[in-house]
Amino acid sequence: MLWIIRHSIVASKPVSLISIPIRENSITWGWLVANRPPSTQWLNSEKTFLQQITDQISLAITHVKLMEEKLKREAQIEAAKDANEAKS
Repeated sequence: MLWIIRHSIVASKPVSLISIPIRENSITWGWLVANRPPSTQWLNSEKTFLQQITDQISLAITHVKLMEEKLKREAQIEAAKDANEAKS
């Protein structure tokens, strides 16, 4: 798991940021970024929770891509059937 934790200034206030990549098939689609006061530390349970969120987003992306492929194949099969019927 890759977590980037850093301290930064957001809207003129110091914060502690955590950034977790959203990946699908080794491609980074974006980042989930959360912040909190710099005087507190990120708990392992919080890191795990945020990682689970990015995992679910990655699964959703994969699911959409698979559905698009399925619909494309179904359309190709239907077009081939129509072409065969037109020949008959």
